[in-house]
Amino acid sequence: MIYSLDQRQWKKQSISHTGEDVEIMLLPDTNNKIGVGIADNDFYVHDWTRDSWSKVTGGIYRVWRMFGYMALGYENKEIPILEKIERECKDLRINFKLLSTDEEEQEVFRTRLNSLLLGLARVQDEDKVQAKNQIEHCVLLKDSIGRLNIGVLRCRTTSSIKKLEKRVGKIGRIEPRVVRYQRKLLYFIGSLERLNRDALETIRTAIRLVYNHSIDDKKNHDAIWDAITSARQYIEEMNLKPFLNSRPHLLADATEALSHLKNRDDKDLRSVLKKIREALFLKNTRGALESAQADITLGIRFHSDVTHEIIESAQKRIGWARKVALDVDETGFKNPVCKRLIGILSRARKILDKTDLQPSDYKEVKKFVAEALKLI
Repeated sequence: MIYSLDQRQWKKQSISHTGEDVEIMLLPDTNNKIGVGIADNDFYVHDWTRDSWSKVTGGIYRVWRMFGYMALGYENKEIPILEKIERECKDLRINFKLLSTDEEEQEVFRTRLNSLLLGLARVQDEDKVQAKNQIEHCVLLKDSIGRLNIGVLRCRTTSSIKKLEKRVGKIGRIEPRVVRYQRKLLYFIGSLERLNRDALETIRTAIRLVYNHSIDDKKNHDAIWDAITSARQYIEEMNLKPFLNSRPHLLADATEALSHLKNRDDKDLRSVLKKIREALFLKNTRGALESAQADITLGIRFHSDVTHEIIESAQKRIGWARKVALDVDETGFKNPVCKRLIGILSRARKILDKTDLQPSDYKEVKKFVAEALKLI
């Protein structure tokens, strides 16, 4: 599925972010939950669990990865932790009946309760906060007037269980939405990558026409003009970060190419068309590197569950991007980047080729890929 990137068709909305009003354009078919700032072109995502908006810098790929990590985090981390705490609370609720005033026995219960709090550290969700508060009160093993009160302990434990169950139920409703929004973002990413490919192929067509026929021939001249104009239109439509970052330079180069064509300046026309082609060719690697970054982050967050296929996927993507960088002709680039890019990707690939990857290795690779993405 391909989505229109014509923002004139997008709905505008005023939101509150960190106490300030921000005007955004809502991405179509995202249930008014994802938008792009009109002033800063950064993404804004609505957190329906807290009814607030969060700003996400870095562009659409980062938002896409964020939703992917959220879905996996719910499934692989949060739900198992909450269910484990819930089971332990139910067991404690039963065993509280056996609790006496013996200090050693009470210390055993305190240790078990404190271990539950580790799984609820730095929580923000209101249900988890309330569950944590109830368990913290239980750690004291006393009621509000300092008595060992089994009934109060059991009531507080029951309250924690209900809050944890409520949170798990909420995740069950949230997770499908997260997956759905990630899929919608992937459609927009597909549209952006298609525009980059279309612009590249159209510029290649213009180059073939310039080399195979005289630009003084009217039919050929008009065909080249149409090709460059079409490429410029494709570039114009790449209006979301990170593609937006390089758009002004590419548009300026396309305008320069049309000027050289108009003036019948064959040499300079060839030079600027080649520069545009190589820049678009290099930008074709972004999708692969962004996906590799997603694979690597899985290694950091879910090290024990990462499969050989995920690592192999990252290896192939980084290797392909490096191969493209080796083929790019940076003649005409104001700031050549490929030498540095090749070095960074080579180091990243070398780490991934290790047989026993550790979380620190994934972090190192992620740093290298992030550096590479800044260059393209």
